[in-house]
Amino acid sequence: MSSKLVKKEDFNFEVKNEFDYSFEVDKDGVYLIEIIASAKSWWQNLFKNHRSFLEDDNLTFKLDGLEFPKFSNKKNLFNGEVSWNGNNLKGLLKTDILITGLKKGLHSLLFLAQNTPFLKSIRITETAKENISFVPEINNPPQEGNRRQWITLILSNLALEDLKIVASADKLYFDDEDIKLIIDGQIMLN
Repeated sequence: MSSKLVKKEDFNFEVKNEFDYSFEVDKDGVYLIEIIASAKSWWQNLFKNHRSFLEDDNLTFKLDGLEFPKFSNKKNLFNGEVSWNGNNLKGLLKTDILITGLKKGLHSLLFLAQNTPFLKSIRITETAKENISFVPEINNPPQEGNRRQWITLILSNLALEDLKIVASADKLYFDDEDIKLIIDGQIMLN
């Protein structure tokens, strides 16, 4: 079985407080949910009309009530690896890729926001359990920026047998490009 697009929506709007996104799948299976969003840092929000002018944007989500807290098991959802943290992203885009098994029927992605992060798009794809492929340059090419998350892959109730990543980084004039792979909180070396 190859991948089958279930639903794709481009939003391009600021999320305020909560946004409940419902979608339906017509059969049990393994699905890839791609979410592209961004969040601004406190200094980018300095002159916006916020409750406190020293707050960054933050965005996180729950799938059917399932939370994705910080990897260290702290309860803070807005500072977890799955969240879009404005002080880390500084207004740039980040892609979360959630791969999970879903039962036939209606499902909910509940987005929770602090201040006004930006939701760009959601894409839901039914995929083969044996061979899942994702090509980020089609969906969210890297933007110029240092020390920030670009892609986060979340496996929910699935085991990973093999992982193949094809990536490259170039040496530029004054600054080089960097790639870091972190699995279960551990930095992978080459």
